[in-house]
Amino acid sequence: MGHGTLWPMEPCAERDKLKSAAADALKDIINFTERLLKAVRSEDPCGSLTPLDKDLENAVGSKERAFGALAQHCKEHGCDAGTESKMSDAIAK
Repeated sequence: MGHGTLWPMEPCAERDKLKSAAADALKDIINFTERLLKAVRSEDPCGSLTPLDKDLENAVGSKERAFGALAQHCKEHGCDAGTESKMSDAIAK
């Protein structure tokens, strides 16, 4: 099977909650990146970039924490160990 193939996972409400938080963090990164890019392209003073850059840094930190929490949950709970195994096997091929 190729990369990006999805396998069904057993239902787990906590994992779903953590995946949702990870997705929200990624959306925040997109939002802050778009805003920062717009500011860089504008004629505004360079000082206006600092708050947006800080927002982006915070969003990346939130993403790291969200993905870490998801990975920790899956490791401890084992709720998608079968999926992880299948993904690892597919990547190794």
